[in-house]
Amino acid sequence: MADYPGQVVFRGMDEFGDLVVADTVLTRSLYFGKTAVQSSLFHDFPEDLALHYSRAMMSVLMFCRRPEQLLLIGLGGGSIVRFLLRACPDCRISVVEIRQGVIRIAQQFFGLAVDHPNLNIICGDGRQYILDRQGGADGRYDLLLVDVYDEASRMDAVADLKFMAAARSCLSKDGIVAFNLWTGSSGNFPLCRDRLNRVFAGACRSLILDADRGNAILLGFNNPAMLEDVARFRPVAQALCAEFFINFQAFLEVIMPQGE
Repeated sequence: MADYPGQVVFRGMDEFGDLVVADTVLTRSLYFGKTAVQSSLFHDFPEDLALHYSRAMMSVLMFCRRPEQLLLIGLGGGSIVRFLLRACPDCRISVVEIRQGVIRIAQQFFGLAVDHPNLNIICGDGRQYILDRQGGADGRYDLLLVDVYDEASRMDAVADLKFMAAARSCLSKDGIVAFNLWTGSSGNFPLCRDRLNRVFAGACRSLILDADRGNAILLGFNNPAMLEDVARFRPVAQALCAEFFINFQAFLEVIMPQGE
């Protein structure tokens, strides 16, 4: 049995494996059967983002500050959703989560308001949800965030060319897809990066947080012209930093280094 930091306040299991919630003095965290944190929030500041990867995933807001429709594949404890509801109050947010137990945990242990008028949570297979909507006139998403992991820190179900092509077809004209990936030995970041580059014809960027063993955010831009003028995104990054105390400028310089 895994030894979790702090005090375990919930332990359960569903058909996909273990579900564990544990508290430290500062945070409450969700685990899927291993000691790697899946989601986390601060007790005193629950709408802030406690994990570095989740803050980095919000780098998409530099390129699309006022999304109208956003789709998140994978709920976790709901910390990203809570942040987005605050950061994008006019955005319609849909979430697809395959584990009903995770949805209950996000509500009961992480305080997610599942009845929020701008939030639609669907219990289902995120891969199939995208495949069923590819190429359709409805459901064009300005931002599509993919944050799904199994206990082996992989996301094979959404890492193939078929899913990535379907994801691009669900984007609006200037839409962006973002994958949270793992660069460690159990991850498949290089393969995903190569495949997304093929699907988006090179209009991809990476935000690698730890090249040896950590998360990396992989971005695909439906409109390649968005990558031609990095200077116009710098004021947005500065404003976001001032509003949310997240170093968006540092993220921008990794995604689009000066000189590009």
